[in-house]
Amino acid sequence: MKGETIINMKETSGITPQNNYRNVVAILAPFKDNSFTFKSYKNMDLAISDQKTSVEEAVGYSYLLRMREKGFKTDIVLLNSTTGTGESVDYTLTNDKLSSLLTELEDARVNIIYIAYELTDAQQTIFKTFRDAQFAKMKAFGLNTIMVSTEAKHEALAATFAEGGIYEVITTREDESLITYSLGETGAIETARTAQLPENVSKTAMLLPNVTGKLTKEVYGEEIYQSIIDNGAVALKYRERVNQLIEIVNSNTPTGRDLKIERVYHLIVNEVGLMLESYKGQDNSITLTYPHLLTELGSIKKTYMDLGYITDLEFNIIKTGQNTAEISIILNEDDIIEKFDVNMTLIINEE
Repeated sequence: MKGETIINMKETSGITPQNNYRNVVAILAPFKDNSFTFKSYKNMDLAISDQKTSVEEAVGYSYLLRMREKGFKTDIVLLNSTTGTGESVDYTLTNDKLSSLLTELEDARVNIIYIAYELTDAQQTIFKTFRDAQFAKMKAFGLNTIMVSTEAKHEALAATFAEGGIYEVITTREDESLITYSLGETGAIETARTAQLPENVSKTAMLLPNVTGKLTKEVYGEEIYQSIIDNGAVALKYRERVNQLIEIVNSNTPTGRDLKIERVYHLIVNEVGLMLESYKGQDNSITLTYPHLLTELGSIKKTYMDLGYITDLEFNIIKTGQNTAEISIILNEDDIIEKFDVNMTLIINEE
């Protein structure tokens, strides 16, 4: 080496904020008072401490406790349906409340929205309209909710969300040993389970450790049980009855696709959307050129193929104007194994 050792220091403007939407769950429920409509916490323990209450109707607090017990620790958004004060306090979810609370999420990115109410037909439409508008802006997420099941309800819900928007419809309470959970608490528990799973993991045939109580067919009977399964909602059954091993029957959604298919699809939508968003407000000298865009999309493809989330990501870019382009993306991912066909031969060796 010739000459002196030289140190060059380049000053930067600071840490670039990261959008960790993959960890974020929004829960819409009644909390202890009407002091807020939207509140976010990076720490679940702080949310629990802040929302602690003995008010029985403010069930949002118990949902936070159940989620924390199942290991969910970070990134929680609260949408508060509690309105009024004193004798006029109201914990119900009206159409106007739902519309207003969803509006609070217009500028947010979340992974799952858990609405801890059984939604009416009108409320399902309100949510679907909001979801579709957000999806068009490349902000993809799924709804978890609860339902006391009938065949008609499930058929109507499946028709409304046939093109997507639902992750899990919880139909059956889960108990653990001597603890009895409400349907709303069960929804919170399953939301916590899902949020902690990698997107490419299915809940089909997932064992539920320590879960007891009546199973879906026992609660609703054969016909409604079959309707729950056929229309993409969550049902529970025994894997092995003697040892009380309970599993989720399947995690199909109303689209007919498994939960993991939907979540990976949404992951890629969000990743591409965030990539494009990152160029907003950039200096004019930093332009998103055709080759640059190909490189960015190629990087997303490589990342998630290497992780095993997808098997391919095909993309095509068509220039549609002086400053506009159309991006076509085809996503390929493996489906889950649902059936084994087994041929077995017995051979007896005779001495």
